[in-house]
Amino acid sequence: MDNRTRFVLYARKSSEREDRQIQSIDDQINYWQKRAKEEGIEIVKIYTEEKSAKTPGRRIEFYTMCDDLEKWHIDGVLCWKLDRLSRNPVDTGTIQYMLQRGKLKCIITSDRVYYPEDSWLIFSVETGMANQYILDLSKNSKRGLQSKLERWHFPGMAVQWYLNDRINRTIISDPERFDMVKKMWEMLLSGCYSPQKILETATYKWGYLSLKRKKTGGKPLALCTLYDIFRNPFYAGYMRYNGQLKKWDHPPMITWEEFQKAQKLFWHTKWESDLKTERPSTLEFSYTWIIVCGECGCMVTAEKKTKILQITKKEKSYTYYHCTHKKNSPIFQCLQKWGVPEWAIESQIKEILESIEIHPEFFDWAKGVLQRRHGEETQGRESIFESINKAIENEEKKKN
Repeated sequence: MDNRTRFVLYARKSSEREDRQIQSIDDQINYWQKRAKEEGIEIVKIYTEEKSAKTPGRRIEFYTMCDDLEKWHIDGVLCWKLDRLSRNPVDTGTIQYMLQRGKLKCIITSDRVYYPEDSWLIFSVETGMANQYILDLSKNSKRGLQSKLERWHFPGMAVQWYLNDRINRTIISDPERFDMVKKMWEMLLSGCYSPQKILETATYKWGYLSLKRKKTGGKPLALCTLYDIFRNPFYAGYMRYNGQLKKWDHPPMITWEEFQKAQKLFWHTKWESDLKTERPSTLEFSYTWIIVCGECGCMVTAEKKTKILQITKKEKSYTYYHCTHKKNSPIFQCLQKWGVPEWAIESQIKEILESIEIHPEFFDWAKGVLQRRHGEETQGRESIFESINKAIENEEKKKN
């Protein structure tokens, strides 16, 4: 080779299956640096990338290299194999057109050299084989996933709070976090806690950390992740696949009815998902969601009035409930225009409760349900306690 030849080096390795046997980027660079020294090649710039080449428009370094080749006087490109440059017809055409116009004098791979005067049929066949490999791999992967589904083998990594059973090829619950997260669902379904409040409780009171994996996990949940989890039907025993819901055999965390209730809460409740925006303070009243107007059937709302007593000069607050008049129209007008004080409503509720007699069988059944829920609550608190202790131990290890 002429000592004045100037080349750029493009080294790429994808993390996807087609590149498992390809040498690492460092190995590719070391190979070409050693060979360039032996053959008198000057490597002007090295471009490295860890992205798949099957889809055009995704590789920033590749397109930067193409722009540099148009502007600079470069003799050629060094790469491990031709499929390192491209695995799709769009990028292949870009490289092939540069070679055809003489912008590149040659492309050197580890086993051969491509010149502008060579047969374009050979170049097209080799790049076409790389593209066809991707297409076949995609078909085989989809066929494999469908086959797994038909055999009830879970086709991927388990979602948060579940684990992959590699022996039976199915999904099992995470014994360390399952009960704790079930408590999060219960808080959501109660309608009294927003996802942000649930996240704060889990992070700062329970010390929750996600499952530690090789490269990810071991950290508190993000709010956007918690929103995605609460919208995922997987926790109700269903899995989304190809736009359809499929009933799965993993242990569900909640029932399908509870999942639908959670989605209604998301639809009707104005929870603020943006942490940077503070919502205005709102008042909570005891009976606004359980009382309707006896005349028109609309929900009842409440107002809090504050009055300064003339004798003591102290403030005293009163709460009044009244109809929202949502159904008022030119045809119908609700006549309930005056508010009812809270003490009057509580007096009526007390009279109703005192008139109710509990049947002994129902009492025994309710007592059993409460005992069972108490046991589940105790188990959940034990799980939270273990998580907190583990977090403390990890912090002590870091300090030591």
